[in-house]
Amino acid sequence: MPRTYRDRLLLQAVKLGTVTYKQQENAGEYLTEKDKVEKIVKDAALSTHSFSDAQIYSPWITNETIGHELFRNLGLAMLCVVVISVVMLADFKLCAMVLTCVVLTVVDVTGMAHFWGQSIDTVSAVCVVLVVGFCVDYSAHIAHAFIVSEGKKKNGKPKTICNSILFFT
Repeated sequence: MPRTYRDRLLLQAVKLGTVTYKQQENAGEYLTEKDKVEKIVKDAALSTHSFSDAQIYSPWITNETIGHELFRNLGLAMLCVVVISVVMLADFKLCAMVLTCVVLTVVDVTGMAHFWGQSIDTVSAVCVVLVVGFCVDYSAHIAHAFIVSEGKKKNGKPKTICNSILFFT
């Protein structure tokens, strides 16, 4: 019985050629180019184990994953801000104010990052999550100082709050 070419093939990997990518504006454009190369390899039907791989793919895939996870993590952080501030402050109006401060600060910081031409990568994702933490810490402490301060709402509370916050900072 004659053996087929596949039976005689002892190779496990073959480098068929190289692909040089032209300079792109942002990481999203690189991913579409990578997908095109993978489609070419798939359409060639070389074998069931054919794939494209390059050292540069690792940061591209990381940036793609970070982009999706950043939005998920921000959503979960906002949910945690709401739940914890409702439990700790016990006031829905102040909870809404804290959430508004956090959301507007995140929009401001990410807008400035976009204005500066920053892309979403691991460092910028960590910075945005840190912004949420710092912002909720500051605004929740102001809300808590408002709850526990003495005095009338219009005249006495703002002065008491400023004195108590300035003491700790």
